Amino acid sequence: MTKGGRIAGGILAIVGGAFIVIAGIMILSLISYDPSIMISVIATLASGALAVIGGILLLVDSTAGGVLALIGGAFCIVGSFIPIYMTIPLTVHFFNFWIDPALALVGGIVGLAVGSSK
Repeated sequence: MTKGGRIAGGILAIVGGAFIVIAGIMILSLISYDPSIMISVIATLASGALAVIGGILLLVDSTAGGVLALIGGAFCIVGSFIPIYMTIPLTVHFFNFWIDPALALVGGIVGLAVGSSK
């Protein structure tokens, strides 16, 4: 079950991270290029990229992938509560839907919990 658990965690992390990246790209296409908004967009894209890279590493049975997916999901969830005050208050994850970061977070937890088959 360990290899299957890693694969399941990797798929969850990839799906959650992809949704985060898609949300960041959608916001990027809808906003003006104000520097304060770009900080939030870049942070959203970076946390999504961490989750996707972590999911890929989990698929190849690497413990570092679980850590990266966990960091990406946790950063996105915590960042949605912490506003960035430049010109307007912004958060890292713009939407109040925590399904996508929760998928990345659960994928990282599952990947770390099942252990490696090596």
